Amino acid sequence: MALKLELRIIFVTTNNTLMDPKIFISYSWKNIEIVEQIDKDWKNAGLILERDVRDIGYRQSIKDFMNRVSLVDYILLILSDDYLKSKYCMSEALEMINISSKRDRILPIVIDDVKIDDPVERISYIKFWEEKKNKVETDFKKLKSIENANSIIEELKLYNKIIESIDGFISEIINHKYLYWETAKKSGYKEIFEYIDRDLSVLNETLFSISELTDVEEQMLLINKLQNEKQNNKYVMFAKASIENNIGHYKLAQQTYEDILKKYPNEPIVINNLAVIYKNVWKNYGHARELFEKAIKIKPNYSDPYINLGNLLDEKFKEYDKSRMLYEHVLTVDPSEWRAHYELGVFYQHRLPDLSKALEHFLLAVKINPNDFKSLVNIGKLYIIRDNNFTEALKYYELAVQSNESDNIAHYNLAALLLNNFNDTDRAIVHFEKSFELVNNNPELYKNAAIILLNANTHFELACQYLEKSIRSIPNDIESMKLLAETYFTKLNKYDLAKKHFESIINITPSDIYSINSLGFMELMVFNNPVKALEYYERLQALDPSNIEAYIKQGFLYDQHFNNWEKAKEIYEKGLEIKNDSIPLLNNLGMIYLNKLKEYERARNYLEKALEISPNYVSALLNLAILLYKHFNEKEKASKLFSKAKALDQKNISGSIDDWMKSNII
Repeated sequence: MALKLELRIIFVTTNNTLMDPKIFISYSWKNIEIVEQIDKDWKNAGLILERDVRDIGYRQSIKDFMNRVSLVDYILLILSDDYLKSKYCMSEALEMINISSKRDRILPIVIDDVKIDDPVERISYIKFWEEKKNKVETDFKKLKSIENANSIIEELKLYNKIIESIDGFISEIINHKYLYWETAKKSGYKEIFEYIDRDLSVLNETLFSISELTDVEEQMLLINKLQNEKQNNKYVMFAKASIENNIGHYKLAQQTYEDILKKYPNEPIVINNLAVIYKNVWKNYGHARELFEKAIKIKPNYSDPYINLGNLLDEKFKEYDKSRMLYEHVLTVDPSEWRAHYELGVFYQHRLPDLSKALEHFLLAVKINPNDFKSLVNIGKLYIIRDNNFTEALKYYELAVQSNESDNIAHYNLAALLLNNFNDTDRAIVHFEKSFELVNNNPELYKNAAIILLNANTHFELACQYLEKSIRSIPNDIESMKLLAETYFTKLNKYDLAKKHFESIINITPSDIYSINSLGFMELMVFNNPVKALEYYERLQALDPSNIEAYIKQGFLYDQHFNNWEKAKEIYEKGLEIKNDSIPLLNNLGMIYLNKLKEYERARNYLEKALEISPNYVSALLNLAILLYKHFNEKEKASKLFSKAKALDQKNISGSIDDWMKSNII
């Protein structure tokens, strides 16, 4: 499978490096999902956006940061209802508007929950801030002293400033060529790039259209043609490397990335992508480590190489603490980096372990990114492992399925939970079937689903269907064949099918004791074929001379079916040499001495020894009762033994005890 580094290809004009022009993104934290998508899209193009938290240290003031913003080329402004109601966002926005050189450099993307061209809606925002101001003023006037209320005064000043300026701010946005979010995304941000540079916007549009093609050969033909037209254009080269990587042409991708770095040696995204190839494809972990470290050195606030290096140190160098520190550092630079929380969750789940901390980080990951599928799954697992809280586990497994409906494991886990803990068979089967549909013919999934159904003691026919499918993929899977044969025999009474599958097992593995024993039992008890049954039990004894069942069944066959009690006695005695406390052997040998040899004392010794080992063994109780009643005239003791046997033998498997007692004892 090709290693995916890029999801979409979007290219932005620059003069010297893939990171220019510098673009700052202003947004409300409540819109983090959309911002993450934009950040991801632009990063895939080779552009790292300047973000308010990722690129500002905690010791820096907003004023210092605004000085940095004054140095960027463009401001990508994500306008939403939450943005217009946030004092932090509005404070930032008004500062940006006041930088006159930036007014024409604002690139607005409007989220659909706000209609900025509607005057009624604009008025509603003025009212919102007036009400907020009035509430604070009302409480402020109730203070006995305002000496220690400087921050409140500053807050009121900010509210006044927002009230005075918000309509003008929105008008500025309307005067720009703003885009709604869905339109911007679908177009590959075409209009924004056009605004930045029309000529290179055309190139971006061409590259974007190539990236959207599904025909790999056509992609390569067009990108190679474009490269011939625009020799050494870094964006075309970057697109070419991405396509080569995505279709599994890793050597070509590596070469193209290295060609870019010959001209532009300090491009962290290119270095990171090249390191991923060295790590995941060539398994050159040392060089991959060097490259990740180089990317970090060039761009200390770029999250990807930190996370990739952390994975590498954990998986290949066993430097668990260093990997943890890398993930923690990412969060000091960018607290919104949900991937770092996910990796820390994995660390505390498997490396330390500290399940409470693991759960804390997974929960933080999904708080930032509610669609973080892997964290949702792990939260579900932890609620089961840590708390036995199946209700919470179900909630997160369902969220995981909603987040990624195409993941077969999510459906499988949900199905298992529904069946094992909520007895919701119908819904479980729906998710099992969805899991199978998503993965073409996965025998392990079929087998495991069958096992879950069998353990739940339900839907045996369906379990057999799953096992049959598993076996079709792996014809020699003995475990699945045994489960199938046993289910047909013990649950569905489909003896012919059970026999067929047990025979298939011993054709593959002639020494499979379980299957030979099962076939012997079936031939004896189901198909009434004592000759065939004897063959299987003799084969069982030859394979496993210590298998007592083989001696019991052979002796029974010789005694009851072939009328050869001498041979039966010989086999029983040989079995007792191996296991002198075998109750069935003691009982059966006692019966031969009782019925065939008429040696009643020896018969009594064997039967009493059997009951000494197992006082509730019904057959020995009945046989000893018969012996004592008929041959020792111990009728009272015999009657007690019969009564005990009757109480124990609820299913009356040994015959009509009442009738026998009425005619022989009472």
